Formats: sequence, structure tokens, C-alpha cells
Amino acid sequence: MNEAIDNTLDRSDYQVLVLTPHRDDVTPLFFKNLSKSPLGPHPIASTADQKFPDTEPNIRFKNDSPSVQSLYVVSSVVSHEDYLYLLEKIDYYRQTLNVKCVTGIFPYLLSTRQDKNVDKNGNLVATPINIRAILGGLSPFVDRIVVFEPHSSATQAYAA
Repeated sequence: MNEAIDNTLDRSDYQVLVLTPHRDDVTPLFFKNLSKSPLGPHPIASTADQKFPDTEPNIRFKNDSPSVQSLYVVSSVVSHEDYLYLLEKIDYYRQTLNVKCVTGIFPYLLSTRQDKNVDKNGNLVATPINIRAILGGLSPFVDRIVVFEPHSSATQAYAA
């Protein structure tokens, strides 16, 4: 992927988008630091979500750059709502702003470890590894993924 990106994109033309900066992980600190001294040619982007009186969501992007080639999305994906939120935002950059490459940087990817298919007596318990579905769902939108948490379900699913 890096070689393909090197051959087709200007890697210096990128933007960092931080979602879910309210999480209890490294995301708020990352957002705060990048707000003071951003990386690359564009300021750090974020979202401001509101709801209209009829509860329809109104999503506003702050500092989104209309000409950026690569996007680095920093977000903890802990719930299915986070997953859908992430897809909405990436789709906006892909479809509306025409971003060519998206790298997902996830301090944490899902909150449960569903690859432990053995009960306390050592019996096999058939449970799905939902992370495969999540990663499969991300694949049309995200080109590369970086997961910080070594015990996250993504890492455990690959190990399994």
C-alpha cells in the first residue's frame, strides 16, 4: 500500500481528522496537541455534531480541507455507534472532498474480545469474531489501519 501511495499521491498533502476527542484514551491529548501545532499543511480537522429539532443529525466539519489527497482519521471505535459515526465521516471525505487515501489510526478498536472461544472448563464455545465484519465493513473506506492497543479485539482476531 505504501508503494502504491508513493507512486500515485503527493504524501505531503494530507490532513488529520480527530473524531471522538471525548474518549478516555490518548485521543483528547492528541487532539489538544495537534490543535496547538498541527502536522502537515492543513490544520487539524474535527466535527461538531448537532441535532435539528426533529432529531435529524446536523454534522459540521471544522477545518476540512477540500483539496487534500490523504486523510489520517484518529478515533477510538468502541461501539457500533462509533463505527457508524466513523464511516459517515470517512464517506464525506471520500465522496464529497475526493480524498484518495484514508489511514485509520485507532487507539482502540472495539471494546470486547470475542476471539476467546473457550469457557472456564476448556470447552469450545462457538462465538463469532465480529471484528472480521467490522474490518470488512471498513475496507471500502479505509486503506490502512493502525491500532495502538495490543490487546484490542482487532489484534486478538488476527492472532486467532
